Amino acid sequence: DAARCVEEAASGHMAQATAASRRERSLDQRWREARGKQLAAEEAEKAAQARLEEACQLGQRESNRASRAEAEAGRLQAALGELQASHRELKASHRELQDEHRSLQDEHRSLQDEHRSL
Repeated sequence: DAARCVEEAASGHMAQATAASRRERSLDQRWREARGKQLAAEEAEKAAQARLEEACQLGQRESNRASRAEAEAGRLQAALGELQASHRELKASHRELQDEHRSLQDEHRSLQDEHRSL
């Protein structure tokens, strides 16, 4: 009776050990899978961070280009303003010269008329 009791106890302990071993292997397998997923996620995060940094650098370069273009547009606008002012001055000067030319032509005609009458 005692032997049978020991045998049943041993059999029960063996079944518990086998079940515990299965659970341990299952937990170990799940841990390895979770660790693999964690490493993959870390790699994906690093890649995303690298892409983000690259995008930031590209954005900064574009911002710098835009700033330079804006500054150049300002310089060109100022130069255009100067050219327009100069053009207005030249037009005014041209009108004055035309007026003076007409006046000289009138004076010349008058002198010719006077010369003919002599």
